[in-house]
Amino acid sequence: MRFQSEDGQAVTQPVLEIENLTVRAGDRIVLRDLNLSVEPGSIIGLSGPSGCGKTTLLRTLAGLIDAEDGSISLRTRDSETPWVLAANSEPPDWPTFRRHMVLQQQRAVMIDDATVRENLRLPLRFRSHAPAPHDNAGDWDHQAGALMAQFGLSASLLKSVAGTLSVGEQQRISLIRALLIQPEALLLDEPTSALDADSVTVVESVISALARDRGLAVVVVSHDRDQLNRWCTDQMDLASCVVSHAPDNSEPVAAGVGGRVT
Repeated sequence: MRFQSEDGQAVTQPVLEIENLTVRAGDRIVLRDLNLSVEPGSIIGLSGPSGCGKTTLLRTLAGLIDAEDGSISLRTRDSETPWVLAANSEPPDWPTFRRHMVLQQQRAVMIDDATVRENLRLPLRFRSHAPAPHDNAGDWDHQAGALMAQFGLSASLLKSVAGTLSVGEQQRISLIRALLIQPEALLLDEPTSALDADSVTVVESVISALARDRGLAVVVVSHDRDQLNRWCTDQMDLASCVVSHAPDNSEPVAAGVGGRVT
């Protein structure tokens, strides 16, 4: 996020900061002393072997798993004070927090017997999930239609029953619904796993443009290393907690320090 310093210069602060994060699953420590700082407009790819904690990290960031130690800070446009998730601390206002930090799971969560339009309107049922620009369903539908066009989906799908869509179509509709909420941070777990090559290219292009134009911070999990190499501004290997930067990045937009996975 950007703010004005005392000398009038614009200063960029990380949207998302993870400090000394430790997460346990039963008797096993999945993530230990993890540190990561994510700047606005960045797309951070998480890599590593199965079971190393990639999805666990996304779910912890979204507040679905409690950390044993450490903290997660999220800066938003509407507050000077960051949201902080910390071990043994008071929980935040979850509906509002999850408007700012949205998790898109690998398997699309849809109401199968509802239409696509009804599925896209679900966040409007919860007032804190609907950002100020979308005060009515008509405006929401307009924004949804624009995003559908960007993602290569016909507006005629709005009348379709969600359960009749292909897995790839459901995956994109679910992603559009997440973007309609206008979060500060978007967490993507294998977001293109059910898509063909052309659709993958479209999704990568749209998300990259939104990250750049909105200052959206994106954290993505993918087993496709080629995808991470071409799409992400930075990558973090959770097996070693080492951050690598894209070749054309003169300045890193993410930083990972220390930490290890056991």
